[in-house]
Amino acid sequence: MKKYDIQMFAAFDGLTPPAVSSMSGKDVLMCVWDSAGAKLLAVGGQQDSNVDQEAETSEISTKSKTADGDWQVSVAGMKSWSGECSGIRLTSDEAQQALNTAFRESQPICLKWIDKKQKKGIYAGFAYITGISFEAPTDDSVTTSFSFTGTGKLHDLIAEPLDSDTMPEGVGGAD
Repeated sequence: MKKYDIQMFAAFDGLTPPAVSSMSGKDVLMCVWDSAGAKLLAVGGQQDSNVDQEAETSEISTKSKTADGDWQVSVAGMKSWSGECSGIRLTSDEAQQALNTAFRESQPICLKWIDKKQKKGIYAGFAYITGISFEAPTDDSVTTSFSFTGTGKLHDLIAEPLDSDTMPEGVGGAD
């Protein structure tokens, strides 16, 4: 089992910046590639976006050999990812239209999350749009929500950055 240096995390004295960097949620955008795969489009009107990653586990405990007495022993299995993006419904937004089309045609769509401040990718992968929600309250804006389930690997672009990291128009000096 991998050992961690706990002191690295305990060294923060409150006066100097921590060694860990973070990003602000307001700087993260979910984007989609157009149907030709030529243009990255930021989903317009978005207010929230999330990606959930999970791994199945299989129990491998036996009566005669357990790691720590009567504790269950498991191994990691297949991984999956899913999530949701929600915000203001924009009828003329090309990215929202692409998400609707992918749902209606049961086609996978390439999703990418970016940090618009750092102008870097965060995650990317193909997914199926599994649900679309539409809300029109009397006293608020019309909103929409897109649920998705990944198909294949979710690429961690922070751990494995791309040589050329495409940004949507209007972000990072893109045309």
